[in-house]
Amino acid sequence: MNRRIQREVTAVLEIIRRCATHEFMLVTSEAITEEVSKIPDTRKRLWVEKIASLADGSISIDERIISRMHELVGGGGDAMDSLHIACAEQAGAVFLTPDDRLITFFYGSPEHTGADRKSGHLVEGGKTMSAKTLHQIQQEGLDILVEKLGPDDAIRFLQIFETGSGDWTKDRKKILEKDPDKIIRSIMDRRKKNPAP
Repeated sequence: MNRRIQREVTAVLEIIRRCATHEFMLVTSEAITEEVSKIPDTRKRLWVEKIASLADGSISIDERIISRMHELVGGGGDAMDSLHIACAEQAGAVFLTPDDRLITFFYGSPEHTGADRKSGHLVEGGKTMSAKTLHQIQQEGLDILVEKLGPDDAIRFLQIFETGSGDWTKDRKKILEKDPDKIIRSIMDRRKKNPAP
C-alpha cells in the first residue's frame, strides 16, 4: 500500500477517534457535501457521507465565504480548496488536510494568511486555524494506538484495516470543478433541491 495513503488512513482514524471522544467537534459544510458527491467510488462515497453525518454542525455557504473563496482563488488557490478554507475560517475551525501542497500554498501566501511554520497554524483576521501536517496527525494517532492497544495489537489493527484503492488527494484535482462560480452554482442547486429542515 502507498505510504501516503496509509498515513491518510491513520490520520482519518485518529480524527474520528478524537471526534468520538469529544476532544474534537466535527463540523461539515456545504463545500464538503459538494466534494463528497463527486467521489466516483460508491462505497467510499457512502463511507465518507456516513462520517459527515456524525458532524455536530454544518457551515452554510454565504456571501462572506464566497467572497473569501474568490480572494484565495485570486491568489492562486484551487477553487474547492479555497472554499474549504473559507468555510473553516468562518467557523473558526481547525482545518485538517492530508494535502501537503495545500498547506504549502497557504504557508507561502502571506498576502492571504499569516503562518507560523513551527506550530503549523494558519492565522487569518485574528482567527487561528491549526493546519497539522499529515505526519503530525499520523504520529499522534500511532502514539495513541500503541498506548491504548500495545505495540502488537496496534500493528495488528493497522494490518486489518482495509483502505481500498486510489488516492483522493490526487484524483480530486482531476475530478473536481475548477471554476469557483460553477461550484457555488452546484451547491445552490443542491440547496434548492434539498432545503435544510
